[in-house]
Amino acid sequence: MRITSIEYPEEGRENDGMQIEAVEWPVGVGTAFGYATQESSGTGPDLNADPGNVIAPIVFDISPLYTVQGTQN
Repeated sequence: MRITSIEYPEEGRENDGMQIEAVEWPVGVGTAFGYATQESSGTGPDLNADPGNVIAPIVFDISPLYTVQGTQN
C-alpha cells in the first residue's frame, strides 16, 4: 500500500481517529525485479578458510609509582 493522504481529526474530536487514504502499490518485496540480475560468479570469500596463527596478547604490569594512589588495585 502507498499512503496518499492523512486527515487528522478536528481539535476536541481526537477519539474519531485519523482518516488514511491509500492505493495499491505492487512494487516491493513480493514482486519480481524491475531489472535484469547477474548470476554469482562464485568468487566470494572462503568462509571456511583457516585464519592462520594468532598473536598472543601483551599484558603490561604497571608499577605502583604510576598509579594515582601509589598502590596497585
